[in-house]
Amino acid sequence: MSKNIIYLSKDVLRRDYIRSYNPSSDFDTPNIDKLAQDGTIFENYYCSSPSSGMAATCFASGLSAYELDRKTFREVEQFNQKDTIFNEFTDRNYQTYVLWTKEF
Repeated sequence: MSKNIIYLSKDVLRRDYIRSYNPSSDFDTPNIDKLAQDGTIFENYYCSSPSSGMAATCFASGLSAYELDRKTFREVEQFNQKDTIFNEFTDRNYQTYVLWTKEF
């Protein structure tokens, strides 16, 4: 049986917005709630850096913000400081996708 891994990330998505964390939320989040019901809910989580881009890079690479070549929030070339979790998935024949809006 194959397993699927979904890493869902949203910039500025607060815990109190999502009903699986806050049943009295003013926002309707049925798709996220369904994923949470069938998956894992994390109760403890930490931000590795002051910007979303750097935090995503830390997550994907396993490096801390202090270890990154990029020390400020700015546009950078393709990350190639070390292999990332996405390289690891590709090496193990998982398909990876990034969904991003064209505004970014």
